[in-house]
Amino acid sequence: MPVTFPDDDNPMRKRILTVPNVICWVRLTGAFSLIYFAIADRTMVFVVVFVVLSLSDWVDGLLARWLKQRSDFGARLDSLADSVLYGSLLFGMIWLRWDILRHEAIWWTVGLASYALTTGAGLWKYGRIPSYHTRGAKVTNWLILIGAVSLLLDYST
Repeated sequence: MPVTFPDDDNPMRKRILTVPNVICWVRLTGAFSLIYFAIADRTMVFVVVFVVLSLSDWVDGLLARWLKQRSDFGARLDSLADSVLYGSLLFGMIWLRWDILRHEAIWWTVGLASYALTTGAGLWKYGRIPSYHTRGAKVTNWLILIGAVSLLLDYST
């Protein structure tokens, strides 16, 4: 079942190379650099790159709407880039702050299980990973950004 948009007559809908998609590709490839920065114990660089990549998610969505460059491919690419970004964040936070996170394992395990359950349900029902472009997902992304930065910069837990 393809993603549909109100402007289905938009010629950009089927395009792969658009400004928002390029930003998504940067986020997707940049997310892998987070793993390197975590292993190299470069916490401040990790935080700065994560914040920039997180903000790029907001920017690409705005540009897709403003430039009328929303596309089926872009929605899927955005979801993939977000998943890789948050997977890299989880790896980095465990690597850099395991001493704190191990005490909170029940909470982040519940969050991961919730994501896995909804993703599995989407795979089962639709045969593909669902795209999360809801207001709830957007609010959650901002909360994760604030929480991750706070934890990584040793603000009060």
